[in-house]
Amino acid sequence: MEEHWKSLLPTMTDMKLWADQWQNHGACMATGIGGIVKNPEYYCSATLAMFFLYQGDNLANLMASSQEKVTPGKPYKAETLTDSLKRITGSGIGIQCSDGKDGDQYLTEVHIYVDSEGKGGSKDQPIRSNCKPNMIFF
Repeated sequence: MEEHWKSLLPTMTDMKLWADQWQNHGACMATGIGGIVKNPEYYCSATLAMFFLYQGDNLANLMASSQEKVTPGKPYKAETLTDSLKRITGSGIGIQCSDGKDGDQYLTEVHIYVDSEGKGGSKDQPIRSNCKPNMIFF
């Protein structure tokens, strides 16, 4: 975790970041399922596993081979990106964008919604996004 999930804020330690992520996003996994009690270590391990599965080139390759044929460096509608990501992950998706200095909008975050077992959440969940509907560069 220290190598791949670091705090970028000088005022927040890595340990504080991980604790906040557990409290804000992982605590729902703390229910007992199949006799296994989920805990922060399980949540962090599952999160890192998804990170490695969907990071950088892996995600780009999956998106390029998707039905939508999404490739890096090209603009897409938000709906096209979220449809492709839903098919790839089997989960509901949230996306976040940032405006570039050139005035274009860029996909910067993908949120994958999972259930309390860490498996794909409903694809029908409302999409949370700050992205404008058109012209998002992947």
